[in-house]
Amino acid sequence: MALTLHLCNTPDIPGTRVEFPAFPQAVTRGGSLTATLDGTRRDGPRHTALVVESDTTIDDSLVPHLYRQIDAGRAVLVAVSSGTERRVRDRMGAAADMVQWVPSLTRSTRLGVAISHLASVMQDRHARRQPLYLVSEPDPTLDGTPVPDRLTALIGYEAAANDTVTEATCSRTCVWDARRYPAEIIDAIYETHDHELTPLGEVPNPRFVDPADYLIRRGQQPLTPLPAQVDLDTRLTSKNQLRLSRADLRAWAHSYGFDAPAHAQLVLACSEVISNGFRHGAPPVRVRAWARDHSLIVQVDDAGCRPIPGDAGYRSPVSVQDPMGLWVARQAADSVLTRTTTDATSVRLYFPLQLMGLPPTA
Repeated sequence: MALTLHLCNTPDIPGTRVEFPAFPQAVTRGGSLTATLDGTRRDGPRHTALVVESDTTIDDSLVPHLYRQIDAGRAVLVAVSSGTERRVRDRMGAAADMVQWVPSLTRSTRLGVAISHLASVMQDRHARRQPLYLVSEPDPTLDGTPVPDRLTALIGYEAAANDTVTEATCSRTCVWDARRYPAEIIDAIYETHDHELTPLGEVPNPRFVDPADYLIRRGQQPLTPLPAQVDLDTRLTSKNQLRLSRADLRAWAHSYGFDAPAHAQLVLACSEVISNGFRHGAPPVRVRAWARDHSLIVQVDDAGCRPIPGDAGYRSPVSVQDPMGLWVARQAADSVLTRTTTDATSVRLYFPLQLMGLPPTA
């Protein structure tokens, strides 16, 4: 039986649904029962980075770590690249079938939705007192093509996970291949994980930065330059103009082939951000929209110059009183980046066509 998760009552379109296989109720190794999933925890949750320098990193660090989790009686969910899976299976042999394998979720699912699905699985396992260990290899590419802004957004989730993983009481290891990324990205990985996986096991990471400090600092970094020409450029001076802005965005998305469910998601995300511009910032609120690299992109700027809290939108609201505008935006869009300067507060939203149920033809 598969565990199916839906989020936010969003339309069931590609990029908003994922299925995980059901886990066994006991873990076996070498043909004998070693542990039952009784909810026993032997240590606190950790957010661990495995920085892969060569294939032997997998052999010396990840494979022994998987055996340790199996022997500890934890169900192990592994969502990694096909190359990493092949290497692990080659080294573990039949024992590799003792973990649950799923594709890297961020490859075919919007980032916020993928992270929320994983959080729901962790919370569900914890509620049933069935310990889970997660190994994931985030994939920031689209159709195999690197997307720098998506990678930046993904690292923001890595920083925020240091708080959310504690609530879910599930430890996890994130696999990042140093051969694929520049040094500054690997530096960011060290800054966003409190432990590092080595041949000796999980060890405290001295380069770890407090998540709030990291996210605030990231919110001060420049966004990639806007194009010289955009498809839409409007300035809203009153909330009464929001309905007209929604209509403009809907027609614009439709012109790129977005069907009703897809452009509803885009309009929802942008409306939340525009409303926040009036509620927390100051008019005028400027809305610009353009297409690039098979994605539709919308940037909303307000004149309030009020810093956005570093963790805004990463934590699922638990009551109607909780802030939810940016959280909704992070679910409906694939990636959301923010920046505050002395001139404006900016929020940029990305809607890749392939994750909105469309072929990448823009």
